[in-house]
Amino acid sequence: MKYCQVTLLLALAVLASSPVMATKCPPEYTCTKYINQGPCDATKCMMDCVSAYKGAGEGQCFPQGCRCSYCCKPHQ
Repeated sequence: MKYCQVTLLLALAVLASSPVMATKCPPEYTCTKYINQGPCDATKCMMDCVSAYKGAGEGQCFPQGCRCSYCCKPHQ
């Protein structure tokens, strides 16, 4: 396995085992925000969201860019 692939698998394993990441928020407590526009790298997106939301963010790539989902106050 290439070094890059091993690093990616290790990073994903650490994120998946995090207690915060394992706990999903109910929909009314989930907020999203695009933090990077344009082309998206899945690993960088995940890491940027984890950093931006102190371990409680989850990044996902969309055509618009990197979207973070995180726990927040209920929508009013």
